[in-house]
Amino acid sequence: MKVLVTLLVLALFPVASIAEDLSFSEAKARSDRIEAELSSGEMSQLLEAQGRLAGSAFPHCISSTGSLPTDFTVVVRIDGDGRISDSWLDKDSVFGSCFRAQMAQDFQFVPSETPFFTSFEYKNAP
Repeated sequence: MKVLVTLLVLALFPVASIAEDLSFSEAKARSDRIEAELSSGEMSQLLEAQGRLAGSAFPHCISSTGSLPTDFTVVVRIDGDGRISDSWLDKDSVFGSCFRAQMAQDFQFVPSETPFFTSFEYKNAP
């Protein structure tokens, strides 16, 4: 009977607490904290992966949106298999939305610990 009640409770209340519903600010804070703790070798690998992404995503988003990049920040959560499980964009823009989609689809980095949060920040030069 106790097992039946437990199963019934689990069926009625989906396990939503496993998946975190974070705001952009919360995700960015996690990204900053995690990136600050990386070794120099891990940071170098992360920056190389971000550079590869930027090298393909910027031209793709310029040609597909017809717009130039504006300031934006994208944060992603990466699972143990290197897949992006969630992403956040700081402000809505056509280019930023395109970059977020490309990062979610094409970013290739397998972290040593998960969940792993990282951010890509773009600022127009003054």
